[in-house]
Amino acid sequence: MNCKKVQELILTDYLDNQMEAGEKLFLESHLARCADCREALAAARKVTDELFAGAQQLNPPDFLWQQVKKSIIAQESKRRSFVADFFARLRPVVYVRKPIFAVAVMIMLVLIAGTTITLRINGGAAVKSGQIEYSYYSMGEPVDQPVDDEADFGTSVEQYFL
Repeated sequence: MNCKKVQELILTDYLDNQMEAGEKLFLESHLARCADCREALAAARKVTDELFAGAQQLNPPDFLWQQVKKSIIAQESKRRSFVADFFARLRPVVYVRKPIFAVAVMIMLVLIAGTTITLRINGGAAVKSGQIEYSYYSMGEPVDQPVDDEADFGTSVEQYFL
C-alpha cells in the first residue's frame, strides 16, 4: 500500500474499527515499516481524542433505531433488485426522446427486410412488374426475364392507353 492510501484508510475506517481483517493486517504491516504513517495515525488519534474527550454518550430512543433499521432494509432491497438496477443503468444508454418515431422506424425496417427476404426467396415469381424488376436492378440483381414493352398485364389503365 502507498502512504496516501494508508493515511486515507486511517482517517476513514481504521480509527472506527470498520476494516476487514485482511485489509487491517496489510495496513498494520505498513504502519510497522513506515514512520510517516505512524505519525499520521498518532496525530489522527490525538485529534479524535481531543474532539470527543468531553462528549457524553447519548442513546437515541428505540423508535428512532427502528426507523433507521427500516431505512437500511429498504435500501438493501432496492439494491438487491437486479432487474430494476439493470434497467436503471440501461436507460441512459438507450433513451429515445420520441419513442413513436423509434417504433415507426423499427416497423419500416421490418417491412423492408421482410419484402427483401420474400423477393429473394420467391425469386420474383410472385409478382413480375416493372417496379419489382427495377428494385432488382437497383439492388444489382440480374433480371431473369427480359422486360417486354408489349407485355399486357390486363389492367384497365393499360387498356385505356393501349
